Amino acid sequence: MIPVWEEFAPKGFTIVGVAREYRTADKAVKAIEADGYRWLNLLELDDAGHIWDLYRVSNAAGRTFLVDPDGTIVAVSPTAEEVRAYLTEFFK
Repeated sequence: MIPVWEEFAPKGFTIVGVAREYRTADKAVKAIEADGYRWLNLLELDDAGHIWDLYRVSNAAGRTFLVDPDGTIVAVSPTAEEVRAYLTEFFK
């Protein structure tokens, strides 16, 4: 998603990452740095808010949601190319 973010961030597109860790944020911080994510990255430590259950991804390594400005989820697990296509049309 980095190239998509770089292309569309100047137009108002953003990404928010949410990591799930236990006891410490060390692994998440290292992964974010290693992967080069420059957008906002949040952390849920020790399942404090149960967001993984709320979004029904509790048994998954993660999931991508494409959310429009009104807060409506418009795609679940889209590819980077699907996100690019959506944003190209959205920002016309």
